[in-house]
Amino acid sequence: MFSIVGAAAFWMAGDWTYARWVSVQLARTEKQIERDASGLRKGCESFTVGSGKTAILMVHGFADSPAIFRPMASVLAEEGYTCRAMRLPGAGMPVDAARYVTRQMWEDEIYLEIRKLRKTHAQVWLLGHSLGGGLATRVAAQHPDEIAGVVLLAPLFEVSSRRSPVLTARQWFDMAYRTLLFTDVLEIAFARDMKDRTALAIDRRDQFIPFNIYCELFGLVDSLQSIAPQVRRPLLVVVSNDDRVVDSNAARTFFRACASEKKLLLETQEAGHVIPIDRGWETTAQSIGRFIEQERSEKISEKTTGEPPTHLPKA
Repeated sequence: MFSIVGAAAFWMAGDWTYARWVSVQLARTEKQIERDASGLRKGCESFTVGSGKTAILMVHGFADSPAIFRPMASVLAEEGYTCRAMRLPGAGMPVDAARYVTRQMWEDEIYLEIRKLRKTHAQVWLLGHSLGGGLATRVAAQHPDEIAGVVLLAPLFEVSSRRSPVLTARQWFDMAYRTLLFTDVLEIAFARDMKDRTALAIDRRDQFIPFNIYCELFGLVDSLQSIAPQVRRPLLVVVSNDDRVVDSNAARTFFRACASEKKLLLETQEAGHVIPIDRGWETTAQSIGRFIEQERSEKISEKTTGEPPTHLPKA
């Protein structure tokens, strides 16, 4: 009995100590961050490049920002696409502004961006990285008539446990959810999972994350487990064979199960999780452009000749 009480007291003391430590570290970090009048960290703004008739809406991942898409968006814009890199609600903002963000808010904002782009573009493609890939999948399943296709880069369908000691990432989350009393903000403990460290110069990752955002992340994962049959638009998935953040096998399983008639799975040996800016990102950008252009050309051919399109190979 005493051992149980002692263990509980020890855990609570550790919880309180960590919460205080995070509070101090957060205050120190905030002094070094430059923000605009709205509180948004500079460099984390949404942006648009290019002026093509086909738009690509880019959705960033967990604790990330639109900045991750700047190199790739520039290349695709030169190929004739309009690239819109949106900022998810809460991203790049102070912790207090992100405490009440929900998955529904993320999805609603993505849908709003799609609707805006559809007013001025012939086609809208949805591209998502990591958590943004999971969100893009849900929006594509819910609103298939609003988009021309989907591109997923290292998409989140399950959190990897490669960097999780003893327990799985999900088990650690479940235990924290049930037992943390004082801690409501966590510091990201791991370095970026990427091979090209020079790309960190454009990185704008949030270092301190409200616990509710983790809850929304795992809620998203749960919501994606049976969604594959609802995804019917053309689909390109790019995964890393050395991803330590998301489970690439879960993405492969989704790819095989999704209902898209035209789908292509590509695997990169060069990059870690951060595919949009890691080694080989130029090749990935070119693959995205080719995939979209082939689908667009086949649509035009089908309309003008009445001939069925030539299908892309299913990897």
